[in-house]
Amino acid sequence: ISLDSKMLSFEAFFKEAVEESRQERFRVRRCVVQYFLEDDTIKISEPREENSGIPQGSFLKRHKVPKEGGGFVSWRDISVPGDLQVYRRTFRVTKCDAFTREFLSRAGVEAREEPVPLDDVHVARSRPASGRPTSAGSVTSWAGNSTEFFGRQKNDMSEYVEARLGRCQDKKAMVTKYLDNDRKVLRFFCSWDETSPDGVVEKRPFVLHFFLADDTVEVLEVNRPNSGRDPFPALLKRMRLPRTHMDAGVTAGAAEAKTVYLQA
Repeated sequence: ISLDSKMLSFEAFFKEAVEESRQERFRVRRCVVQYFLEDDTIKISEPREENSGIPQGSFLKRHKVPKEGGGFVSWRDISVPGDLQVYRRTFRVTKCDAFTREFLSRAGVEAREEPVPLDDVHVARSRPASGRPTSAGSVTSWAGNSTEFFGRQKNDMSEYVEARLGRCQDKKAMVTKYLDNDRKVLRFFCSWDETSPDGVVEKRPFVLHFFLADDTVEVLEVNRPNSGRDPFPALLKRMRLPRTHMDAGVTAGAAEAKTVYLQA
């Protein structure tokens, strides 16, 4: 009963060989090892990483893990740092959380942290493309003053060459704004007082979403049961909403040139 709902959490990784690839020789896959003290079971999960191309999530379901020499793996078999054998796969335990460190300290076991190595893909993503490594392993630019921009080294010469090739440099601010505010949405609850022909005022609830990535707006109606209305919840589909209405008889090009849209 004293160990009920108590769990030891460790961070670990293992190296997976990559065959027939020029970009990488091995891949470092990080995992979280959870040891449940109440029944000596182990669960291993792999945190999801965007654009990894690897099925991630639950790596090992919760159960007792047998040891090669007989018996089952216990918390005494997990060293920080140290190797953990699970079904002939070697996990390198690098760190643990505060509760696990305190639990091991009371048991007379010292827990230390160890850095996780980077594989070839993570090293390539962290290094600017137009840089060269120095003797200390850092990266310096080829020419002039430069700043990092989306994993590449940008300077005046590269911007000039890209502009000569037809790439519009004004889109950099738009791309930066999209990447910084992607999946960020402002949500507002509002209502519309609709007056019927017989003078009855009905308060209709709506939800307004403002997307910070591209300054677009959508308005959705809250569908209430037995309202007598057709289920068409989108009052305004996602679009850029102008501050003022468009005058009648104005061409689309002229209206677009002088239209001011809502912004965050």
